[in-house]
Amino acid sequence: MSFFFRRYNHFAHKHPLATNIATTGFLFGAGDFLAQQLELRHVAPGTAESTKSGVYDVPRTARAVAYGLLVFGPMAGTWFGFLSRFAPGKSAATNTLARVALDQGVFAPFIGIPLYFLCMTAMEAPQDIGAAITSKLNHTWWDTVRANWAVWPAVQMVNFALVPAQFRLLAVNVVSIGWNCYLSMENSEK
Repeated sequence: MSFFFRRYNHFAHKHPLATNIATTGFLFGAGDFLAQQLELRHVAPGTAESTKSGVYDVPRTARAVAYGLLVFGPMAGTWFGFLSRFAPGKSAATNTLARVALDQGVFAPFIGIPLYFLCMTAMEAPQDIGAAITSKLNHTWWDTVRANWAVWPAVQMVNFALVPAQFRLLAVNVVSIGWNCYLSMENSEK
């Protein structure tokens, strides 16, 4: 395991944006893979059949990887860079609280979560893309924001207080395997 962290640290220092983007894409795919495995194993009450088609959806995972690589990876790398420099207070505790408040009060509910559902819905190429995006946001946004607030403030407090800046996106991405699984399951509900 130490070999992995040494190599990751090397690439994170030498190529921080590319490392963050590749890691994020891979872990969005891992989250979707996990979501689909859970969905395929879920059996509806009173039946002997899975609630899904029973077939692994490779294009769905490809969309998750594409979102991680092309949208969230670059955006999150930039966002974490900004948050690392954002220091409105004189103490580390004040700055950590301010970073978490900004991340959870602005970025997550108004940028990160809506953008995920917008991009994933658009990549599914529905007939009426505008109506599909509006419907998806109307049905998922508030529940997802509340779930986000149940998980991420504590994670981000630890992240901003204890994790070195170059590892913050990696730390978030590791926790995000479970979060991405949740997002994928929310997005796949019709």
